[in-house]
Amino acid sequence: MSSEDDQGNERAEVFTQNRGGSVSATDGLPGGIDNLDGDVVAEFNFLFTNFISHVYSEKVLKRHAESQSPSTNSVQAIQVVCSVTRYPHHCIASISALYNQRRRRHPFSKTDPSMIFTLSLHVAINELKPLIQLPKKLASKTQNQQINSALKDCGKLLHYSVSQLNRSLISCDGKKSMANGTMIGELTAWIRSGISSIEKCLKGLEPMKSEWRVARVKFNKAEVYMGNSLRILENKNAINQVFYPAVQSIMASLMLNRESYVLNIFLICSQYLVMVFLICFLLRLMISRPRR
Repeated sequence: MSSEDDQGNERAEVFTQNRGGSVSATDGLPGGIDNLDGDVVAEFNFLFTNFISHVYSEKVLKRHAESQSPSTNSVQAIQVVCSVTRYPHHCIASISALYNQRRRRHPFSKTDPSMIFTLSLHVAINELKPLIQLPKKLASKTQNQQINSALKDCGKLLHYSVSQLNRSLISCDGKKSMANGTMIGELTAWIRSGISSIEKCLKGLEPMKSEWRVARVKFNKAEVYMGNSLRILENKNAINQVFYPAVQSIMASLMLNRESYVLNIFLICSQYLVMVFLICFLLRLMISRPRR
């Protein structure tokens, strides 16, 4: 009997140990869930940190770029664009006058390079159109067949120049012409063709004397305005860099302005910490909610 009792006691101990093992495994399960929840919170915080950092960095850089961009100041914008031309003073004066006329009828929110380029085309066309009738007027004052032939050719060339400028204007008016590589190539070719026609016209009128001086001044002025439009196109990369600077340029400008840089960093960190705290608090409430 004693041996049977001993065997029974051993079975009971084994059974008790097995039950204890199963109970301890179950007791350890909540701890595993807690560890899993901690990992989830850590991973979420990491992803959330990267996301918020990216969003706020973009926000600060965009805000700083917009505050520094000439597009918010029409006078500065026109000066920047005209600075690449051969005659900046004439460019600024002519475009500013046309800009002010149009702003009274249609207020502009921002002034971008494409708008200024379009205005430069309008200036060139307005200067060139009255010259179309000039060859006929000059022809009525001379009986020289050679000069009359040159004036006739000049009239055709002027019509061609105006048509090329109008073609350019129709192509880019209301569009981001300074950001379209294909359009820039076409506009450059058309404007160069128009300038070439003016140069041929001037060369054909060289035999004239007194009348030539007046015509030369007017033709040269039109050629200058057309040249301004061409220079703006040819320097579009430099102009766009001023209006839409790269991220590296924005960062450098922001860091050079120490007060603005420190203030922006402080605001970013403060807002970020508050958001992280609120997210973690909500997650902790969700995790600590009793399970059914």
